[in-house]
Amino acid sequence: SSSGYMRIVGQSKSLLLGQDSVGATVYQEDNAPLYFATNNAERMRILADGKVGIGTTAPNNKLSVQGVGATSQIGVSSDGSNWSNIYNDGSDNLIINPVNDFIVTGSDDIKLQAGDDFEIFCDDLSISNGSSNYVYFDGGDQRVGIGTTSPGKKLHVEGSIAVSGAESAGDSGYGNSFYQYNQSGAQT
Repeated sequence: SSSGYMRIVGQSKSLLLGQDSVGATVYQEDNAPLYFATNNAERMRILADGKVGIGTTAPNNKLSVQGVGATSQIGVSSDGSNWSNIYNDGSDNLIINPVNDFIVTGSDDIKLQAGDDFEIFCDDLSISNGSSNYVYFDGGDQRVGIGTTSPGKKLHVEGSIAVSGAESAGDSGYGNSFYQYNQSGAQT
């Protein structure tokens, strides 16, 4: 081997340990996995094709983490003390648990898709462009605001609306009524 490397050979496989101009190297020369163990148990494995497994000896993605709840958490922190976590809860639900806000950004479309039900659990939910709220769901009062973040009724629309397909305003057969309010909140 080249200068700065040590070759370890065993069971017809060889491993290089060394130092070069790029940095320290652990190099599996053969088509075989490289694994890391502590306390007499395997903790991480890198397959010959580059897939990394933590908690699994058979990773099927570039990074596979296997475990349940706290044992499968992937933690992300900016300061080493406040950790946001991503994990599987044991029922094959992916849990994303941020310390503060959960923000999804993209330079193009962002799509959330579910094969069945799609549920969002939160106190309040705002759909906005970052500066203006388009739709606001008030979880405490169970109200929806369009163009407002303080809905005064079950559905509060700030601005003009168009309704099509309605039988008529105030149709007693359905028990529904449509009322118009002015800017001061008085019925017109």
